[in-house]
Amino acid sequence: LVICSSATMYHSWYRERHTRDNFRTIINLCHQEHCSLELLSRMMPAEVLPRVRAQEKDIAESYGDCSVLFAQVAHFVDETKNMSDTAVVQTLNELFNKFDVLAHDFGVFKIETVSEVYMVASGVPARRLDHADALLAFGLATIDTAATVTWPSGAPIQIKVGLHSGPLVAGVIGKKLPRYRLFGDTVNTASRMESTGTPGSVQISAAAYERLTPGKFWCVDLGERSIKGKGLFRTYRVDPPDATLHLQGPSSVIPTPTGPIVSRKRLSLTDVADPPKP
Repeated sequence: LVICSSATMYHSWYRERHTRDNFRTIINLCHQEHCSLELLSRMMPAEVLPRVRAQEKDIAESYGDCSVLFAQVAHFVDETKNMSDTAVVQTLNELFNKFDVLAHDFGVFKIETVSEVYMVASGVPARRLDHADALLAFGLATIDTAATVTWPSGAPIQIKVGLHSGPLVAGVIGKKLPRYRLFGDTVNTASRMESTGTPGSVQISAAAYERLTPGKFWCVDLGERSIKGKGLFRTYRVDPPDATLHLQGPSSVIPTPTGPIVSRKRLSLTDVADPPKP
């Protein structure tokens, strides 16, 4: 009886322990899966995430009309040459975290950051007709926001912003740390708009200008310029002082001497379509 009773008690104890261990394992796996899903959802647009989770092969889609924007910190090398690596990362993190908030507010999608460059798109993966309006509004807001972050010298950060509209292909690249990427000449041209622009303004292509709502923004016609890899290319400059967010009432007109002002309007978050809910 003693042996049988001891065996029964041991079996019950072992089964209960095994059940507890299995439960802990399931909880840990669920927690890990939740963390993995949360991390993946930060890296992928909601429209693409189910296809990634289903391990679909060759996720790619063509977009006939959307906009791409690059924003680069101006004078980055000069300002950071005497800063510690940690200080550089802290400054960029502070700046780009603010840009992330703006991207959500304007309903545009952050693609990536590479060093001091921030890349964002509109009309992809969520298609929208006002993609150029939304992205230009975002770009102007980033210029104002960048000025609220300062270098150790006390000087406010300035950025150069470039915008172009057109067709492209978007897709997921890689299995380990997969990334949502954009491909096509539209991306290259947007990068050219940024690199040949001036700090404190947004340079947009004629293609982007044609997609803007007429009369909605101050746009200065810069005429045809020689752009590397593009030849003669008509561009426009949009400055933020007369398009500052959340200003009310009549505005004072400040003429710009570098070109004719072809359209004008102050903008706010209400000027673009309601962004999609996260």
